[in-house]
Amino acid sequence: MDKKPLDSLRRLLVREDGSLAALKKTPEQQEFSVTQDAMAAKIREIGGRGDLEGIVAAERTIVQNESDRHANSSGMKASLEEALKDLSRIDRGISYVTDPEIYKFVDGMHDKPKHRVHGVPRDEARQGFASQRARLQNLDKSRLTTEEKAVLAAREANLKVGEQLYDEMQRKALGIAPRVTGGRSQ
Repeated sequence: MDKKPLDSLRRLLVREDGSLAALKKTPEQQEFSVTQDAMAAKIREIGGRGDLEGIVAAERTIVQNESDRHANSSGMKASLEEALKDLSRIDRGISYVTDPEIYKFVDGMHDKPKHRVHGVPRDEARQGFASQRARLQNLDKSRLTTEEKAVLAAREANLKVGEQLYDEMQRKALGIAPRVTGGRSQ
């Protein structure tokens, strides 16, 4: 293999690193970092309230903003559209699970063991939570700033809290005892 193209590529990578280091020192990048830190803190605050609908609304707001302002490829647009559909599925699941009579019907549709998790249905809402968390985990693998990764981590943590809250609602609707993990109820 000809080494000249690889040598050129290596020089460009070093140049890119230098440019990124210089960019981090600009006032705009510093403001971006401060804003990202504040956003991560606000997202954690929302999750800390233990309000499932608030958690889902916050995630929808972020995803809609990304779709409206930052989607720059057909793949990204499609992924964000699917994320919004998953969040709608979660909303629908919440509306079902708040009515035990309706949720018993949902429960009956998920009676196969592979359609259940810890004794409750792996319904559309649970699948929506899992899909959105997977999207965030995949984003975390990309080249982002530390602050951007903190925002992703806060969002993922909120979705995990949301899943736990939804699990509690499922159990309550079906008259199932709270899940016990590590000697304590969840």
